[in-house]
Amino acid sequence: MISVLFADDDTDFTCLVEKSLQGFAEVTIAKTGEEVLELCKDSSKTFHCIVLDVHLPGISGVEVVKQLQGVVSIPLILISGSSKEECEKDGVDFSKIVFMEKPFSLKDFKTKIATLCRAT
Repeated sequence: MISVLFADDDTDFTCLVEKSLQGFAEVTIAKTGEEVLELCKDSSKTFHCIVLDVHLPGISGVEVVKQLQGVVSIPLILISGSSKEECEKDGVDFSKIVFMEKPFSLKDFKTKIATLCRAT
């Protein structure tokens, strides 16, 4: 089973995503950028994909991605209600990560995760 680290501070959205991935992926939830970084350092945890909201409290999703790029070799998906162009202004290099603008289809989201995890 695929293991996904999903980081978003919107509890309702997080529950919806977790339910939609049930039976397909084991989902670990983080609410802050700091939690994501701690979970990535935990050697007992193995993730196949990390999904982060741009606007996480504390360390933003953008900053987490910058810290993880080059350190982890798993797919990174950045999600946001903002446009990709706005995120590029924050210095995000989209050559190695996937961007999905909210709202998105949960079916498309699941397909994207499956495709990315198969490719690695």
